[in-house]
Amino acid sequence: MDEKIILNLSLKYGLKNAFDYGKADVGSVVGKVIAEYPNCKKDMKKTMQLISETINEINKMNKIDIGQGMKEFEYPEIKQEREGLPDLEFAKGIGIVTRIAPNPGGMLTLGHAKQSVICDEYAKKYNGKFIVRLEDTDPKTKKPVLEAYESIPKNIEWLGCKIHEIFIQSERMEIYYEYAEKLIGMGKAYVCKCPADIMRKNREEGLVCECRNRTIKENKEEWEKMKTIYTEGEAVLRIKTSMDHPNASVRDWPAMRIITEPHILQKNKYRVWPLYNLSCPIDDHLMGITFVMRGKEHELNTIKQKYIYDYFGWDLPHFKESGILKLSDKFAHKSDIRKAIADGEISGWDDIQLPTLDAMKRRGIKPEAIRKYMINIGIRPVDSKLDWDILFKYNTELIKDEAEHLMFVQDPVEIDIESDIYYISKKDYDDNINKEVRLKQLMNIKISNKKCDKLPDKKSKSIKTINWVKENVDISIITSRGEKFEGKTEKKVEFFEVDKIVYFEKIGFARLDDEKEMLFVLSY
Repeated sequence: MDEKIILNLSLKYGLKNAFDYGKADVGSVVGKVIAEYPNCKKDMKKTMQLISETINEINKMNKIDIGQGMKEFEYPEIKQEREGLPDLEFAKGIGIVTRIAPNPGGMLTLGHAKQSVICDEYAKKYNGKFIVRLEDTDPKTKKPVLEAYESIPKNIEWLGCKIHEIFIQSERMEIYYEYAEKLIGMGKAYVCKCPADIMRKNREEGLVCECRNRTIKENKEEWEKMKTIYTEGEAVLRIKTSMDHPNASVRDWPAMRIITEPHILQKNKYRVWPLYNLSCPIDDHLMGITFVMRGKEHELNTIKQKYIYDYFGWDLPHFKESGILKLSDKFAHKSDIRKAIADGEISGWDDIQLPTLDAMKRRGIKPEAIRKYMINIGIRPVDSKLDWDILFKYNTELIKDEAEHLMFVQDPVEIDIESDIYYISKKDYDDNINKEVRLKQLMNIKISNKKCDKLPDKKSKSIKTINWVKENVDISIITSRGEKFEGKTEKKVEFFEVDKIVYFEKIGFARLDDEKEMLFVLSY
């Protein structure tokens, strides 16, 4: 048994596994190693040890290093990732129409950025159109936020996307009513008044309820009552499907329901609202959408929506599955963010602890860095975890040349050097009492209490170099973890304007957030 062969195969398949799934798994790699090198079975204990050690090392790597490591092996997707998005076979020679359809129940996150950038990139690649559609037809459980209607398009444009058209679904209610009535008139939809538990049981057992057998005339009358008389939960409009479909949720799925809660834009103008699987295919068809990037969770929705396409004789768009970009566990969903804002845990949608695009702007993350990251992820059917290290690397490449380098002294302590006043950090002061240190790019001193002696200028690895300031300004620096540092920096900072990028020695890149309070936000 050759251990070098096992290590090489473990590396080959471990890197691929980590590349596809965000983290390598020993169980997924073992079988591939055995299949290619059966001799390793002679000592499975040693084989497992070697594979486990390799996988542990791989899981310490970031996505860039994993990609670089894979270059030694023949993996076509690496070349594809470096060169950008793969071609869409169906789109050759035609202008495609793509869309992103967020719910304005909150501001956009980096998860939305992925879909926005990729759809925009394809629209540009094929001389097509990129549409933004705000899906706001649930005024009860997905309450729209008024600011989001303006913020969402601005954020998408900030990413470098060209928006050709913007639609708001709540302004298209008459269209949904029109098509709902057409479906009723075709005998493809009916008003159901069965209690929810009874209908659920019927669908599970494939049984037809008595409402389904009403005449078209009767259903039209019931539909008018939905719009005027019936109360919330009393009736829904259902799409007729095959009652023996293998998935019970597809059977006679609900298309419209009554919601009496006022809509933030439409107030009480409408009381019957479309569900996603009715409004989505109607809009996709009428807007000419030809390419839909969707998550795996939408497979079932597509099955339901296909009934609408079939009933009206419409062509289906081309679908491409893409895994979710997993963000922080704490603020992964808009509902989590809304609750945190309501509880006072965070200041708002641009709080730098969040993965929102507004927060990225405050942290000084450039849209070009986000765009590059999303294109390099591309469309893969598996979920991936946001790799902050890679995003920060891309961002550093963009801001390093424009950043002003400054000294920063945290918790400053005043020291006297030959009757001149300087400031160093309390930590540097406490750690170096009676020791020789070098004030960076200035001079060597011996720290003895608050009065320090200037020493002959010399450089040595044994002498610690510390930050210092003389003429100074008080500033604050906050981090994405909610930490706040108080201290002093060089006086020239007073001439900087908001959005100025600086590099604080030994701390990192930061953006000036408020010039009056001299508040900086760390990019890391």
